[in-house]
Amino acid sequence: MAKGDESGEKSKLYVLKPLVEHWPAIKKPKGHVHFRQKILWTGICLIMYYVLTQVLLYGVNPETLDMFAGYRAIIAGASGSIMHLGIGPIVTGSIIMQLFV
Repeated sequence: MAKGDESGEKSKLYVLKPLVEHWPAIKKPKGHVHFRQKILWTGICLIMYYVLTQVLLYGVNPETLDMFAGYRAIIAGASGSIMHLGIGPIVTGSIIMQLFV
């Protein structure tokens, strides 16, 4: 048994309980998720990924020097596509939205 359990003291982490209750969490599915539904969502994600790798950024000339040629081999995207931006725009957009709210 732990030291706190023997004396009847609660852990100091119980102070954080009200805060932890408000943290977002992923809920368990109410029932069995069918294989067809899993395949559907996987297909939707793959289609979105394919579209984002083919849409070029505004103002980027596709004939310019391709500095990301090695990177394109990994993500299978076109030169200057939205996927080249990475997670940066998502983080920046999230920060800006939080500042506006």
